[in-house]
Amino acid sequence: MALSRAPTGPAASPASDPPVGLPSWLQSVVGRREAGFSGTPLAAARFNHGGPGQASTPALDRHLLVVTVGRLHRLERRMGTLSDTAAMAPGSLTIIPAGQATSWRWDGPARSIQLYLDPEILSAVRDGEEGHASAGLLPRLGFVDPFLALLAQGLLRQHAQGLDNRLCDELVAFAVAAHLLRRHAPGGPGMPRPFTPAEASRVEDFLDASIAEEFGLGDLAAAAGLDRAALVDGFLAADGHRLSRLLADSRLRKARLLLESGAGVAEAAGAAGYPTADALSAAFALSLGCSPSQYRRQCRG
Repeated sequence: MALSRAPTGPAASPASDPPVGLPSWLQSVVGRREAGFSGTPLAAARFNHGGPGQASTPALDRHLLVVTVGRLHRLERRMGTLSDTAAMAPGSLTIIPAGQATSWRWDGPARSIQLYLDPEILSAVRDGEEGHASAGLLPRLGFVDPFLALLAQGLLRQHAQGLDNRLCDELVAFAVAAHLLRRHAPGGPGMPRPFTPAEASRVEDFLDASIAEEFGLGDLAAAAGLDRAALVDGFLAADGHRLSRLLADSRLRKARLLLESGAGVAEAAGAAGYPTADALSAAFALSLGCSPSQYRRQCRG
């Protein structure tokens, strides 16, 4: 996931103007193109403002989700003919559907995480679910959504640890889209279906066999015998955290086997999908209470 300081400058585009592409929007406000945004189905950006202020966002070609993470403040929003105000507590969600120019005014320090979702992902999830006719979103303001609040903060931690990868990017984008369709779109289809034991076993076997390789959501879905929407449903039904646990367990098992066979720490880290040897050391300390070198010495007697 690409991360940058969120935009706060130019005036909003008239509603009749074509939607602004995300890379162009960021380039216009931060003066450089953020490479990670191009082609990314879900992009994340930080917004930090130390006091009262105002800003405008043009009509973008992505849905904008704003999750408040700072102290309580009051936010006024103007979007076309809609004007509303809400008290924004930590975890509060604001949704700006794609194509809507918006102006904002807030009365105190404001900190948030902004998620930019490709509308095509929302349409793809809708097409994979029965009984859902709309891929549009409701223009929420100040709506409490613990799932999206935890997910947004998890994205920032994942990026800070260098654990971004294609599978997680795609899965998180589809999970966000499925959640939005159920809770923040007209006529949501209901609760997600959990994995059957056989499906869960196929997912785990694929991750164990492919943990150090680059693969995407479609690859994992095919291995499990599911389409992408059903795969995302399985993870959502397991509270949205199951994939991160499965990936962490698979990486740790792979690294332990390699160290037990005599591999060096750096070699084991790379082969198990860790970005650095330090990341492997942190995982060992958290899970096993020792360093990879100590574990290797214990195994070799």
